[in-house]
Amino acid sequence: MKKGIEPTNKTKTIDLLVKLLDKYPSPVSRQVNLRTHIIYLLGHYGHKAVIEMFIKDARTLQDFSPIENVYSTEYTANLIEEHREELYKLQEELAIEGKKNASQFVSNIRSDVLIFLGLRKNPFAKKEDDSW
Repeated sequence: MKKGIEPTNKTKTIDLLVKLLDKYPSPVSRQVNLRTHIIYLLGHYGHKAVIEMFIKDARTLQDFSPIENVYSTEYTANLIEEHREELYKLQEELAIEGKKNASQFVSNIRSDVLIFLGLRKNPFAKKEDDSW
């Protein structure tokens, strides 16, 4: 992706990536990198499978630490932002269901993406010292 090299058959490549993501539906320590890269590639191509996996992860995982940095990257940020309303509804549903950690995970990703895309300032960023 960084070299700008695209596959000769983009449609077939995307179909294979979706099938691979189905094969590795949950993060496992030895498969985290493969799954993460599949999500990055699908995000690069703007495929909805990224959103579907994000929703599935939010609904089913108990521990979000293995995937906390997967969805708010240069590859997935635009796709997450395009589905902002859908993900907000998910966040609300999870909160109503009492899944506080899952709801917070979705909220964190939505906020991180806004910061990543430059649509919101990072409240935790160091302020530049302009006292000179």
